[in-house]
Amino acid sequence: MSMKRLVVFVVLVLVPSVVFAGIDGKIAGTVTDAETNNPLAGTNVIIVGTQMGASTDAEGKYIILNVPIGTYEIRATFIGYASVTVENVKVNSDLTTNLDFEMPTTDVAGEAVVIVAEEPLVNLTATSVVRSVPAELLKNLATRSGLTFMGLQAGVVIHNRAVFIRGGRSDETGYQIEGVTSGAAVGSTGGANVTTIPEALAEVKILVGGFSADVGGGAAGIVQQTFRTGTSSMHGSIAFETDGPAESFGETFSYGYNDLTATLSGPLGGLKYFVAYRKTQQDDNTPQFFKGFDFGYLQDTGVDGGTKGDSADVKWEGGKVPGRSHEHWILNGNLQYDLNPLVLRFSGAFSTHERRLSSSPIRDIFNLDRLAQRDDENSLYNLKASYFLSDKTVINANISRSTIDQFTYDPNFIADGKFDMAKQLDSGDSLAVANANSEWIGAYPSRYVNPSPYNFAGFRFDRPGQLQTGYFKREQTYTDISAGIITQYGSHEIRAGASLRSGEIRQFGLGGGLTISLNSQIGVDPTLRDELINGTDRARLAIRRGSGGGYGYDEFGNEVNEGPDDAKRPVFTAFYVNDKIEFNDIIVNVGVRVDNFDLDTWHLADSADPNYDKTNSILNLSEKAKSTTEVQPRFGLAFPISERMVFHLQYGKFASFPDLINAYKGRPAMAFALGGAVFIPNPVGFDLEPIVSTQYEIGFNYQFTDEASFDLTAYYKTTEGQLTIDRYKINPGQDGGDYNVFVNGDFNVTRGFEFTLRTRRVGRIQTLINYTLGFAKGTNSFPNSRLSSTERDIRPPKYITPLRFEQRHRGSIIFDYRFAGDDEGPGGLFANSGVNALINFNSGHTFTLATGSGAQRRAESGALINDADPRSRVPSEPIGGSTTPWTFTTDLKLDKGFRLGNLNAGVYVFISNVFNRRNVLNVYNRTGDAYDDGFLTNPELSEKIVAALEEEYVPLYRAINLENRQHWIDDRGLARDLFDTPRQIRIGVKLDF
Repeated sequence: MSMKRLVVFVVLVLVPSVVFAGIDGKIAGTVTDAETNNPLAGTNVIIVGTQMGASTDAEGKYIILNVPIGTYEIRATFIGYASVTVENVKVNSDLTTNLDFEMPTTDVAGEAVVIVAEEPLVNLTATSVVRSVPAELLKNLATRSGLTFMGLQAGVVIHNRAVFIRGGRSDETGYQIEGVTSGAAVGSTGGANVTTIPEALAEVKILVGGFSADVGGGAAGIVQQTFRTGTSSMHGSIAFETDGPAESFGETFSYGYNDLTATLSGPLGGLKYFVAYRKTQQDDNTPQFFKGFDFGYLQDTGVDGGTKGDSADVKWEGGKVPGRSHEHWILNGNLQYDLNPLVLRFSGAFSTHERRLSSSPIRDIFNLDRLAQRDDENSLYNLKASYFLSDKTVINANISRSTIDQFTYDPNFIADGKFDMAKQLDSGDSLAVANANSEWIGAYPSRYVNPSPYNFAGFRFDRPGQLQTGYFKREQTYTDISAGIITQYGSHEIRAGASLRSGEIRQFGLGGGLTISLNSQIGVDPTLRDELINGTDRARLAIRRGSGGGYGYDEFGNEVNEGPDDAKRPVFTAFYVNDKIEFNDIIVNVGVRVDNFDLDTWHLADSADPNYDKTNSILNLSEKAKSTTEVQPRFGLAFPISERMVFHLQYGKFASFPDLINAYKGRPAMAFALGGAVFIPNPVGFDLEPIVSTQYEIGFNYQFTDEASFDLTAYYKTTEGQLTIDRYKINPGQDGGDYNVFVNGDFNVTRGFEFTLRTRRVGRIQTLINYTLGFAKGTNSFPNSRLSSTERDIRPPKYITPLRFEQRHRGSIIFDYRFAGDDEGPGGLFANSGVNALINFNSGHTFTLATGSGAQRRAESGALINDADPRSRVPSEPIGGSTTPWTFTTDLKLDKGFRLGNLNAGVYVFISNVFNRRNVLNVYNRTGDAYDDGFLTNPELSEKIVAALEEEYVPLYRAINLENRQHWIDDRGLARDLFDTPRQIRIGVKLDF
């Protein structure tokens, strides 16, 4: 993290003149005389410790708007009556907390009544299903994983570490921190990479159903995270967590995990502050099921260019993988300054990540020092002013700025992620390589020829010093400005407002293969090196022909701010009006949202003549695509049958933009795709439009005892405009060949049934149960799913099939058993202790059994059918005809609190995947099995290869591929492993003050 950015964060969080904003709720109710039940007009109702409050009207009614999420004391006072204070009043975002007061008369001045409220199990004002994880549950939950938090909610599927809400693709989920958009799908150009700390959150809320017109940014749903607000007195905590002792527990490994988390909250002059800090270090950031092997010294066959007869000790420990370290620190904070009638609130989230990347862990074992490094620096700052024109009308103004900076590079040559052409060329120059590490002297056969990999019985391993990566950077900035008004007019809560979101996105890459190619050209013509460093036209062309460069930067990594290579500057504007009408027997929530999407993509006037300049290896583009406007009506009804029962109906249209990583490419990359010589699985998109879903929902929420409630919800949703691949033909005589593009063409239909059962704490026990029965069908599961038929020039049928991420059955059980207060358990041994169990059970996802040749696959890959290049794949059953096995996971947290002087102290243990169950997440398409890829067991595929290679080939194949899945991970990546994560044990200590 740069010192400049650290200073900016500290100043913004600690200077009182700066402001903060979040998502708010509302408190409303009636004040009456306890004996006569007559309304008491003019009663003052205040939120203790704040300047927020209201007076009752002639009917004894009051409303307090814009209340930040949290737990409060609410006090009602009236002359001649005892004051009444209600503690433990919980306020949730975008909902009304109903709180009535019955005031007893008194002749004693200052007499007070204190009541401890119970959180209602049914909110009668919600016109759509509400899924949230409150702070209390987050505190006790047997996990600190953000993905696990989201996966607990009915209607949410976690598949290959991506979030899918009610059958929508991952890029249809919107993410918000404090009400501000923080990105699209994780890892995308829109990236939800601004990181939060679990201890900093007051609420995690998943909007899986409809939401009001003032909320946008997700066609499938919204994940909202809201920070805790500062307290009236100072409080703090510090906790340290480690998995160091885990090696002592059977087949459990330590992954070098250490975590320090601290929070501080309190008053500062006229404001309240909250800040949380977290620093985490992990030697292996991707725990996976790996098994070690030892083949001793094997000899290089020389097939891949190495010296025949060279040997190396082919041995791997398994368990913790070396070379995948991750160190990051996070700072979350907020200030709230109450200057009645003006409330200022400022929030900030800042994080840095330093990772070493090993995408092929076994192949890298001899070359760990040259693994790539990736640095991320992400931030979001939000400033909001709320001005109360009256206790029933408030104006909100908001401004925020978010940034995502990513750099991937070889740390032996590039310093701090800053691109330097000379140093990048040095990374493939044997003289510079030898100077960087004396152990690499002699590794290169000649100055500009990269060392060839070892080949042991058909399996490649990188030699020490072999170049592993090129250089890549992405810089993204968004500025958000919004303003709105909320007014309570009788039973009407009217909201109206507008927002503007503008971005600047830059991306640059000079790949490892291109670095090797440029050095090879320098070997032939040494003058090219100086030209590359000085940026001549000849050097520019050499980079273009290797698909180097990007947008927002030229081919040499210099920033460009105009012309066709300018940064991408998407602009999104929105206008909305919403009216929530709250009567006693019906709540109506109706509104309309109008979004305009300007993605800043290119328009092709003639797809058959895209103006491809083959000589200069560039696509000449001059016309930008037009913006698109989507009108989204929203309508919801709630029918409270009693204080314990409510029905709701909801209808709405919801729009969001596609993942921008599929919309943006630099002009050299576009030209490279038109060259016709290389297979391009992820092309560019032109004239892209938003994704739009239409959803219908009906639900029923019933509190059937004093301590328990359930809700049942059914939904039906259609989504149009999802990205798919099409193929454009080139006119005869034009340069280049036919090319693939992303277009809006896929659609899906999803329907389902959701059930949630929740209880208050009864004795020592509290439970939460979620279950979803979901059906998700569509024309394709992912943007490039149609690649095979497109490459074969087959027009695919327009029927729908089960989507790959469909999980028909999905559920979770949270069971919390706790000794609290005066309950110390048998012998007084269990005071302030508890156990939390989190059980997840899910049916598998669909897949399609397939056959096909090994095509041009190497012997080390067997004949694996590759999703990224499915041209040789032939389905052997109807699409989506098979399903992976069910998965079952149990996570556990044990904690014990005690007093340590004036401090509250505690120890705890996290155990994820308690039974170390190897849950199957994906399977081989050829067999439908996660343990057998169908290669060695099929002589037609393997017999000739086995016969042609050394006798070590089969044992290596079993150890490297079948037991440790290297060929699968090479094709699909680490996030799409065949198995879930293994058991992990973490022990922690905590102090509260």
